[in-house]
Amino acid sequence: MYAINTSVNTGGMINLRGAEASQDWSMYMEVQKRNERHFAGGYPIPEGGIGAGYMADKDGELAFGFTAQDGIETLHRFVDGSWKKCPVNLDEIDIVDSGEKPGQLVVRGPRQPGKPRALQFMDADTGQLGEVLLADSGYDFSGWLYRHPVTHDIVGLHMRTAGPQTIWFTEAYRSFQKILNGYFPGKVVEIIDYNKTETRFLVEVHSDQQPAIYYWVDFDKHTLGLVKNSTPWIDPARMRPMNVMKFKTRDGRKLDAYVTLPSGASKQHPAPLVVLSHGGPYARDVWGFNPEAQFLASRGYAVMQPNYRGSPGYDWMFPGKDRYNFRKMSDDVTDATKAVLASGLVDPKRVAIMGGSFGGYLAISGIVNEPELYRCAITIAGIFDWGRVVQDEKYYQYDSPSFGWMIRELGDPKKQKEYFDSISPVRHVEKIRVPVFVAHGKDDPVADISESRRLISELKEHNVPHEVMFAGGEGHGFGHLGNQVELYTRIEAFLAKNLAPADAAVASAR
Repeated sequence: MYAINTSVNTGGMINLRGAEASQDWSMYMEVQKRNERHFAGGYPIPEGGIGAGYMADKDGELAFGFTAQDGIETLHRFVDGSWKKCPVNLDEIDIVDSGEKPGQLVVRGPRQPGKPRALQFMDADTGQLGEVLLADSGYDFSGWLYRHPVTHDIVGLHMRTAGPQTIWFTEAYRSFQKILNGYFPGKVVEIIDYNKTETRFLVEVHSDQQPAIYYWVDFDKHTLGLVKNSTPWIDPARMRPMNVMKFKTRDGRKLDAYVTLPSGASKQHPAPLVVLSHGGPYARDVWGFNPEAQFLASRGYAVMQPNYRGSPGYDWMFPGKDRYNFRKMSDDVTDATKAVLASGLVDPKRVAIMGGSFGGYLAISGIVNEPELYRCAITIAGIFDWGRVVQDEKYYQYDSPSFGWMIRELGDPKKQKEYFDSISPVRHVEKIRVPVFVAHGKDDPVADISESRRLISELKEHNVPHEVMFAGGEGHGFGHLGNQVELYTRIEAFLAKNLAPADAAVASAR
């Protein structure tokens, strides 16, 4: 959370369309339960469905609540000790944050054909849209707001596009940013916090080759000092730059992908490629230092990170349920892969696909849907049968809004068997022709380990070469250092074995 004194989503506002599960999910859920007990004891609960979260105003006071029924979310405003239902269509409006006045919100406005969605104020009591804060020509807003340290009014925003950008709404803050940029030339400088007199700033400085370093800067004394280097063992001079690549989907949309090339890669010496698909799916990759990409590049691999449909910033391009279509997401990854192959900088005969969570799902989907494109696949904490996931979620339909949302947006597995069959790669393992590495935490509360166990069972049945790493005490992903070291040591060996040059593979076989 980088916003300055921004309004706090006190109850952890649940955004079913945008939140990627984190490795700290169990802790998050415990906080949710405590907050729900607190609100239940101190405030009336909004009526009209399952409680889906709360949101504070700019000063941190409870202001809004959310309920969901049959996949439809409803906004409520807390006024004079009771909840008032707001006439806001949350299918058309995405709430970003609280506004500056009572009952005011900052939202992504309704979709307009062929145009990104504007970021603007909205009156929650009437649903009336107000002043536009940002209307970007290429992206929906995805990022956070900056607020004044005293008034808490909005003074700027940080936005994720092809690269990071900060936009200030006042000349004073534009001047602050210019001064700070001057202290750290060639780096991205993000303001984290500052004092009420706006003379002493805490900043994060980073780039694609340098992880975050935190400094304080004193404008009065014209001095600065180191607060913390997040990774002092990283030498930026040894890291590889991250490049932005545009690729076209098969339905004609242009999306972003990030390409990190190893040292020495050229058309004369093309590098093996690892396609690294992000999780979510409603998350996105961003330009900046990525430890997985740098790890792989240091081992001689080119890395391509595609932002497929559903990634924040691109919703305006995909109307209706297109942005929820998992098969088309997989196709987007394929299109990005073929685009980077066309550059001639990577070896088309040595391509792997890898990902965690939803990215792990895309990795297995890739080798099912495109059996000739990849030489191997790596999946970490993936899900492989969406029909079963939806059915399992049904057991929690009276406590969680997820089931209703899935039925509404993804469909009903009982009525749409063919579609769910097409997006569930574990049902098509007979199409897999390449080795697979499967990793999963045994205590994963988000993607149950049974998903990977079933995948392994199918791989065995169809005689697909595979390796397995299950780790106890791990949730959604691998958080313990010892397990991380083992995981990436094994991934390195797996890639070296399966992406070896053809002549090396022949020599090894002899």
